[in-house]
Amino acid sequence: MGESISLMLDDIDDADRARVLERCIRMRYAAGAYIFHGGEAGDCGHLLVTGMVAVLAGGWRGEPIMLSVMGPGEIFGEQAWVHPTHRRTATLQALTVVETLVLRRDDFEELSKGLRGNNSVLADVSERC
Repeated sequence: MGESISLMLDDIDDADRARVLERCIRMRYAAGAYIFHGGEAGDCGHLLVTGMVAVLAGGWRGEPIMLSVMGPGEIFGEQAWVHPTHRRTATLQALTVVETLVLRRDDFEELSKGLRGNNSVLADVSERC
């Protein structure tokens, strides 16, 4: 587990943190790879472990504009966790080699109901979306 992920999940007790992490799928993306595209159906969120990603959206003449850059410890795609019909609102592209932990919507829903401790990370995501 990366240090940034442990910091992000520090409000969850050890047993619950282990339950969250065992549901995650570790993914790697090469620099330049697209993680997802705006308009696609979303069924998972990502916890960024290493690397940098660009958040892109259509601009003038359809050319993408970089809205922001995200780094380790940040979450993206989280709206898919709480909105079953969610469509991605932006495109995410790896600027460097990227590693994420992917958590599917059904796993998020099950974990949200079953965590024993203070599940503020999951609650915060639900409130933000």
